[in-house]
Amino acid sequence: MSTAEALRLAMVAGLLERGELSPAWRPALEQVPRHAFIPDRVWVHEEQAHGPDLMPLDRDQDPQRWLEMSYANDPVFTQVDDGQPDEHGRGREVTSSASMPAVVAQMLDALRAEPGMHVLEIGTGTGYNAALVAHRLGADHVVSVEVDDAVAEQARQRLTAQRLPVRVVTGDGTLGWPQAAPYDRVLATVAARQIPYACGSARPDPAAWSCSPGGPSGTPVRCCAWRLAPIILAGGASSAPPHSCCCASSG
Repeated sequence: MSTAEALRLAMVAGLLERGELSPAWRPALEQVPRHAFIPDRVWVHEEQAHGPDLMPLDRDQDPQRWLEMSYANDPVFTQVDDGQPDEHGRGREVTSSASMPAVVAQMLDALRAEPGMHVLEIGTGTGYNAALVAHRLGADHVVSVEVDDAVAEQARQRLTAQRLPVRVVTGDGTLGWPQAAPYDRVLATVAARQIPYACGSARPDPAAWSCSPGGPSGTPVRCCAWRLAPIILAGGASSAPPHSCCCASSG
């Protein structure tokens, strides 16, 4: 067993032990290598007397520490200052990250996705979340939107390398991706100050966030997970389960 595989299985075992991972998603987390979606350069907090405190850590500089970070139950900082660190590679603000595995697992559980469903992801990031969803539902059932062109391209390459060719679209996630609508679930792995109006729109037209009907005609999107806490946006007399789920995290 390789070191990466051992770390991955240990990560999954920890999630299961703490009750943070549902059995339905266990195969995806066991089989999709998280480190394959972590850039060769990441950033770590180091207390500095002056100046930026996000210091670069390169894979070839400390491969063991880099690999252990890839499977630790912590977020990994993958971009600083919108891709413009200072001349020493240091940064002041995290602008893209790989969410901690516990958050990823809980968000996927909150999504309540089932095989055959189509999912729209807002915020591709490293591509790891999209890979997990594609592993369970199939790559042709997932569309992911990323606002940063460079981040989107890197995610496409990683997903392709893992034979999970999710369609990654560069664009504004608040506009969704109407070309592949309707969706059964919406997963937003980004920081969000408010839920986009379209997410709760009661109009059953083919809008960007259009979702498959799970209740009476005109029933709006009914479920949104905000920082893992489900929020019912609008009801409707229906015994069917909510037909869309948006989840927001800090990255």
